[in-house]
Amino acid sequence: MFFVRETRTKVAREMPDIPPLDIMKEVGKIWQKQTEIDLVKFREHAKLDSLRYQAEMEKFICMLNSLRKEDQ
Repeated sequence: MFFVRETRTKVAREMPDIPPLDIMKEVGKIWQKQTEIDLVKFREHAKLDSLRYQAEMEKFICMLNSLRKEDQ
């Protein structure tokens, strides 16, 4: 999604007259042409975001468990 967010903006700027679906098709074509080295940045972003999500979920679950204990 980080790749899409960054690349979609560029494609939309370069091709302002094509419909959104075609923009996404172009993004897909660009993704397929990327090398592993090109994708390292985006994979690292995804990894960090996954860690952020897990930490937030742990906090959320702890909060829910705390609220359940209060209700009992």
